[in-house]
Amino acid sequence: MKSTPQYDLGIPARDVAWVIWVSMVAMPILFLGVVLALKEPSHEVKAAPAGVLGLLALATSGLGILLSRVLPKRIPMRQVGGKPHLTALTRLVVSWSLCEAVSIFPLVAYLVTHDRRLLAIFAVDVFVIFLSYPSRARFDDYMPREPGSPRVVN
Repeated sequence: MKSTPQYDLGIPARDVAWVIWVSMVAMPILFLGVVLALKEPSHEVKAAPAGVLGLLALATSGLGILLSRVLPKRIPMRQVGGKPHLTALTRLVVSWSLCEAVSIFPLVAYLVTHDRRLLAIFAVDVFVIFLSYPSRARFDDYMPREPGSPRVVN
């Protein structure tokens, strides 16, 4: 039976990934609460038209989601200490961070335009993080492999 990789404190690596994932999902949702609680500004805000900000939000979200799927698996094991479970965790955090980063743009644009379509773009960004739950299969998929070795899913 294959043992679960653990950190020096004896915490299983996937449990650490789960805690980080929960915070990555929660933070944009909490920020959404702040944004929705704010009233419209008492003074006129000169911003780009809602359509332009919507297109920018859509473009940044699409690019962030694409990069979150392509870039993390390119992080080599030697960059994170040479341990497979540390590499998997780093790759997952980078993936989630890219989605979380682009989820903020539609919220800031919503603050100045109050265009509800921006909230839909935000929802997609957060949903992508939510779908990236660090299951055993996903954690194993983000572990580096020796060339030619098969992937084993627990």
